[in-house]
Amino acid sequence: MDVGEVIRRGGSGIVHEGVLIERSGPREVAVKFLGAGATDKEQTSFLKEIKKNQLIGSRCEGVCITYGALIHEGRTCLVMKRYGESLGQRIPIGGLAMEDTLRYAQQTLRALVSLHEHDVVVLDLKPANLLFDDDRLVILLERAAQGQVVRLQHHRRLGEANDRHHQ
Repeated sequence: MDVGEVIRRGGSGIVHEGVLIERSGPREVAVKFLGAGATDKEQTSFLKEIKKNQLIGSRCEGVCITYGALIHEGRTCLVMKRYGESLGQRIPIGGLAMEDTLRYAQQTLRALVSLHEHDVVVLDLKPANLLFDDDRLVILLERAAQGQVVRLQHHRRLGEANDRHHQ
């Protein structure tokens, strides 16, 4: 794998552009590394995040595609499809036409519904984590929690039952 320029820096790591060399030919990818000096616990958590994102991405519509994990120059990295700019990058450049805004909102909502159907809640939904793939948006799962929807629905039902009891 060849690793190139930094695409973005975030709290959970640094993302570079890259080229994954495969039997079928080279594939452009994004490569996310943990920060230097990551602890064993952080490495383990990172690997769990990669596996979770692979599973979620394979089941849900409108989510970034994660290819897996590799060791590159002694460091664990997440390898995912390389996308275009983020919504956060595009808005300041020229804004969005109303019809584009509505189309991207619908795409994002469809993706969120798909995630919720699989008991996944996105904890960091923001313009920087909505990436363009040609003319559609996909959600980058920086922080997602699986199983949260079920618990939230359970608590909501308990709250509704409690409200009825006190009326």
